[in-house]
Amino acid sequence: NILFDYMVKDNMNRRAMPIVIIEEPEMNLHPKYQSLLADLFLELSERYGFRFIIETHSEYMIRKTQVEVKNSRYESPEALNALNPFQVLYFPQNESPRSLYLPHRNYIRHHH
Repeated sequence: NILFDYMVKDNMNRRAMPIVIIEEPEMNLHPKYQSLLADLFLELSERYGFRFIIETHSEYMIRKTQVEVKNSRYESPEALNALNPFQVLYFPQNESPRSLYLPHRNYIRHHH
């Protein structure tokens, strides 16, 4: 993909990777592939440092991000705050945005 090559190769030497904004990437995709999109975005973030703002109506993508956070097993609330690559914001009509992310309360304990 020419766009991907450009974004990765031309930006690897810069300090901050670009923020990629995507509107409803789940359109016309089977739910299985909607979940796989979340995996793709996570891999691009971890491997290449990309940051994403994704506008979605897909519960499959949102649930997949929740599973990824759970499987990461953060050792403390501080680790969750520092390392969690996901944040879900809700924008209800005629209200202020609300975050699903609750710092220092919802974290996964590390199990040995």
